[in-house]
Amino acid sequence: MKISKNALFVSCFIFYSSSFAQDADKRDKCETMATEITLDLQEAIFKNRMSGKGFEKEIDEAIGKYREILKAELDCFYAQINLAKAYGLKKNYKKADENFRAVVNKMQKNAIKDKEIFFKQDAYREWGFMYELSGMEDIKGYDIAKRIYNEALHDFSKMLKKYPDNVMIQRSIEEFKNLKKQVFNEQSERIKEIKQQKGEVLSADLYFKILELCEAADAFYWKGNYEQSIEFYEKALKTKLGIEQMSPEGFYLPIPSIYESMGNVYKKWGKYKKAIKFYEKQLTLHPEEMPELLYSRIGLMECYFAVKNFDQVKTECEIILKMDPENKRAKKYLEEIKKAEKQN
Repeated sequence: MKISKNALFVSCFIFYSSSFAQDADKRDKCETMATEITLDLQEAIFKNRMSGKGFEKEIDEAIGKYREILKAELDCFYAQINLAKAYGLKKNYKKADENFRAVVNKMQKNAIKDKEIFFKQDAYREWGFMYELSGMEDIKGYDIAKRIYNEALHDFSKMLKKYPDNVMIQRSIEEFKNLKKQVFNEQSERIKEIKQQKGEVLSADLYFKILELCEAADAFYWKGNYEQSIEFYEKALKTKLGIEQMSPEGFYLPIPSIYESMGNVYKKWGKYKKAIKFYEKQLTLHPEEMPELLYSRIGLMECYFAVKNFDQVKTECEIILKMDPENKRAKKYLEEIKKAEKQN
């Protein structure tokens, strides 16, 4: 039986820690080990870049070590976050998403201690930053980053209602608000560059007006002013469609997913049938794109549950779990439907 170097390395470490410590101490030692792997990887990348070499081999080795740590200690959040970042370096965004999502999902119920809040914050921050970097190559990366920061804001805002005096949660909310603004500015600058390179004649003023309208709509949404939020999204949508009609066939305007955003507003407003209409519209646009599919599917699932269309809820749950096997909301709804079916 062959034992890989990574497995042997981690096994020796875990044997040492289990001999002298309980679970909490073991987790701390795993985090220390993950830190050492991360520092070694950063040093290797720096040296190889300076000498003009690649660093695929070093990333793969680090990935192997992180995975071995997680086999020994599932709750080593630092290892899982850095595993996600390593996949991001390889541009394997699906694997990166899975690992960032795993950290966030593990903490949905009990992120109360400062250390747990720190890791949740770090996971959202690094996840969004990964897509900010990808936005330099594909402008849609900025939209995904904004979605992630939005989700973080929603998550920490819910936590603040339970723990209103927690300073770390308050600071997290401020940080993600600032990160959203930062992405907006970066996206605006990148779009200007693209327009200059392609020599497009489209009015930049109109384009940035759409982004500003979306930002205003989003602000009204968070304040609970749903009517005004919809009003601004409708203005943004009208302007977007107007530009696309004047443009050559097949032109794609990289604007945040307005249909999905309107679905979110109507869902929160309690107007579920209207929300369903907008989520379904979003799913007809660029259906190959994972983030749009996942978030719109989750919205549809929740709306169908609200209107008691349980057959559709079941269908959406099954689709979501194929895309995100650890999705807790989909699992929860499936369990509730199964219980209801047994009672009937």
